Amino acid sequence: MKRNCFQFISQFLLLTFVLGYLLISCSKDEIIKQTQQTNANVTVDLFDHVKLKDGALCFDSAKYVSMIADSLLKMSPDLRKKWENSIGFVSMYSVIDNAYNELGRCSSIEEYNNILYSYSDVLKVEGEDINQIIPLDFYTSIINREGIYYIGQAVVKITPKSKIIVWSGDKSKFNLNGSNLKFGQANTEGLNIVSDDVVVIDYLGTKTLATEVGHELYADREHERRKIKFWITAFRDDWGNHNCDWYWQWKVEIKIENWKKDLWWHTYATTCYWEGVDIKMRMPVEKRYLIKPCGGGTVFFDPYRFGIFTLTGYAVSSGSSEVKSLSRSLTVGHVIQNNPLPLPNFIWARGKATNRGLGGRFAGICHNTQNCHNVN
Repeated sequence: MKRNCFQFISQFLLLTFVLGYLLISCSKDEIIKQTQQTNANVTVDLFDHVKLKDGALCFDSAKYVSMIADSLLKMSPDLRKKWENSIGFVSMYSVIDNAYNELGRCSSIEEYNNILYSYSDVLKVEGEDINQIIPLDFYTSIINREGIYYIGQAVVKITPKSKIIVWSGDKSKFNLNGSNLKFGQANTEGLNIVSDDVVVIDYLGTKTLATEVGHELYADREHERRKIKFWITAFRDDWGNHNCDWYWQWKVEIKIENWKKDLWWHTYATTCYWEGVDIKMRMPVEKRYLIKPCGGGTVFFDPYRFGIFTLTGYAVSSGSSEVKSLSRSLTVGHVIQNNPLPLPNFIWARGKATNRGLGGRFAGICHNTQNCHNVN
């Protein structure tokens, strides 16, 4: 059985690589056949656990949200778009990509401004820069233009800093301006229990300890009307089927975007990579599980301690493929059940990124360490 599983996974990985170069139409099964080992002997098709509901992704169980988001980030842009088309879904990631394509084609400042206005729900202008309102591709890959996805009945909305969960699925409760809503802090940073039905959870934080340096690290580099933007971001992810079945984890997203300036700045496809990404931060470590009461019954509960997470020499490249952006997400430490984690921060981090247009120059991130990379 193990041999059969290994052969199946090997064949899938080869197929996925080849599909990026094929121009023929593909069936849904050919596009998304990815497996996730759920125990020693059983594999499942990961993407069988998500379907379309009211124009948004609906996951049968919360545990698949993070796994599918991670898998989508690893797909080539073409393969990801084919998967979306196969189920009739348009992600916010695709909406943003369409906006950047339109900006690259426009020929007048009036048209440029009109495009920015029409996409002002997903993009923001900051000086000469244009940035995503939802900063993480981990989320834009699974939410629609409204910022929504479902887990069974529950509906989730992603905002620029927070996640709003409505367990009943009543989307009208996303409007949190009503005077009848009373926020109650749950003794965890950035976790607000609005009511029995509504929870607001920050996924991005700020500096919390003197030894830590924040959650979002950024650098860019410009050369002859070409630019690269480079982020290393720590964030808190959570998912739940209901308020007595809730999971928490820390993640890091690393991302680069490629830009060029004609009459104005817009993204463009080129080869790119990052290398030498070294990170040190705390990580949650499960000690042992306990049982606690919840909702008239009992649930598993994970006490945890903090260990140290280190990442050394992490590098990702687009290879010979020309892309407008490149991103990956990594899990830091253990998944913790029914015991909220605080917001994560870096102790120190460094890394550098470049694209073909920079001619060997790099954008470099170097925080809380004197040992910075040479970026020319």
